[in-house]
Amino acid sequence: MKRQLSTFAAGLLALALAPLTVAGPAAAADPVACGDTITTDLTLTEDLVCGGPVGLLVQGDVTIDLDGHRLTGPGSGIGILLDFVGDDAHHTVTVRDGSINNWGTGATSRYTVGHQTVVVENVDFTGNGAALIGYEVPDFEVHRSRFEGNGNGVSVWSAGATVSRSVFVDNRTALTASNAGGFRISHSTIAGSDIGVRCSDGGAVIHHSRLEQNGTALWCWLGSGEVTHSTFAGNDRGIYLFFETYFHVEKNTFSDNGVGIEMGYLDHSQVVRNTFRGNGTGFLCTPPIDAPPASTTLETNRFSRNGDGIYTTQAEESWSVVRLAGNTADHNTGWGIYVEQAEDLGGNVARHNGNEPQCFGVEC
Repeated sequence: MKRQLSTFAAGLLALALAPLTVAGPAAAADPVACGDTITTDLTLTEDLVCGGPVGLLVQGDVTIDLDGHRLTGPGSGIGILLDFVGDDAHHTVTVRDGSINNWGTGATSRYTVGHQTVVVENVDFTGNGAALIGYEVPDFEVHRSRFEGNGNGVSVWSAGATVSRSVFVDNRTALTASNAGGFRISHSTIAGSDIGVRCSDGGAVIHHSRLEQNGTALWCWLGSGEVTHSTFAGNDRGIYLFFETYFHVEKNTFSDNGVGIEMGYLDHSQVVRNTFRGNGTGFLCTPPIDAPPASTTLETNRFSRNGDGIYTTQAEESWSVVRLAGNTADHNTGWGIYVEQAEDLGGNVARHNGNEPQCFGVEC
C-alpha cells in the first residue's frame, strides 16, 4: 500500500503536540543512550538498538557522526528527531557516516519557524517506513547516501531538497515532493520502486541520473521541472505527466520502457532532442474529453525501433495540440508519427515503420 505524504505530515503535527519522554542532554563524558537529547556534537562509539519512541532528539547546531555504527529501531517511532519548535534561529544539523534502520521514520524534523539547514551525508537508510522527511526545512541536502527497502525514501513537504550521488533501491516510492516542495536530483540512481520520483503539487529537477526498473520512474501532477542528460530504462513508464504540469525534457535516453513519456493531458511541456529506443511506445497521449487547452512541443527527437514512435489522440472538444518540429521516426513496428490535432512546424521524417501512412497529422 502506498502512503501519501499528507499522512506523514499529519503524524508529524500530532507528534509536535504530544509530550515526549526523553532523557536530558547527554554529557560529553557519558555514553549516549536511546532517547537522549543531543545539544552538542556527538560521535557514536557503538551501535544503538532502541525500543522507541525516539532514538535521538536533536536541538540546536549539532553534528551527529554515526562513525560507521547503526541506529536501529523497533519498527516504529523516529530514529533522529530534529526539534526546532518555537526556535526562529538559523541552525545547521548534519547527520553522517552510518546506518539508520527499522524505524517508522528514520529521521525527520518537527514543524519549524526558523531557517534550518539539514545535511545528510554517507548514511544508509534500510527497512524504515519512511527513511527521511523534510518538513518545512528550507535547506535540505542528501549526499552520497543509500536508501534501500523503505516504504518511502526521501519526502519533502513545503521544503526543497538537493540530492546528489545517492542510490535508491527497492523502495515503494523513492522520492516524494508535495505542497510546493521540490527536488534537485543529480548523479543518482533510482531503481526498483513502484514510483521513483513523485511530484504532487511539487516539482523536480533531474540531471545526469539513471532511473530503471521502476513502475513509473517520474510521476507528476500539478508540478513543474526539468529532466536532462538522464537515462530511463526498463520502467513500465519512464515519465508520466498528469494535469497542469510544465516540464522541459531534453537530451535524455528512453530505452526498453513500456512507455517512454506518457501524458494524461497535453500540457505546456517541451520534449527536445531525446532518444527513444526499444520502448513499447515512445511518446503517448490519449487525453479525456474534458482536456483543457494546451500545447506540448516535440522537437528534434529520435524514435527508433519502438512499437509506436509518437502516438496521440484527441477528443473533438479538445483545443490541445501537439507541436512537432524536426522529429525522426524509423524502424518502429507500428506507427512512426500518428498525431491527431497537430501543429506542423516542419522537418519531421518517418520511414521504415510498420504502419501506413508513415506520418499522420503532419507532413513528412
